[in-house]
Amino acid sequence: MTTSIEHHPSDTPAEREPLRLQLVPTLGRGPDDGEWWPQSRDFATEAADLVDHFPKQFGQVYRVVFSRPDWDSVPHRLVVDRGLIKVGSYPHDDGHRLMLAMSDRRLIRLRVKAFDAAPEPTKRAG
Repeated sequence: MTTSIEHHPSDTPAEREPLRLQLVPTLGRGPDDGEWWPQSRDFATEAADLVDHFPKQFGQVYRVVFSRPDWDSVPHRLVVDRGLIKVGSYPHDDGHRLMLAMSDRRLIRLRVKAFDAAPEPTKRAG
């Protein structure tokens, strides 16, 4: 399933694309809950965009854990629209993964794709 995110002109600077995110229909039933294509290797910018525009039906993201080698710089806290949230990392893991801890205690695991890769069409099981 591709999750469509609506953006309003005031939400996103003109040079940014809408959030590039695909989620599986049933979260938590496999090793990955979806894929995310950030637009750069700047963790602070990309993770804030992901947190601020993550589909609201899943609740709020309150912590982000990531693979450190995927990013050029890594802060200890992330500035998002609602304030600061904690971040953590797997220092030596090059698994291209990102985990979101949600307000309902659910963990959402995303595979991080190369920022310069185009999102793939939705794959159908079958």
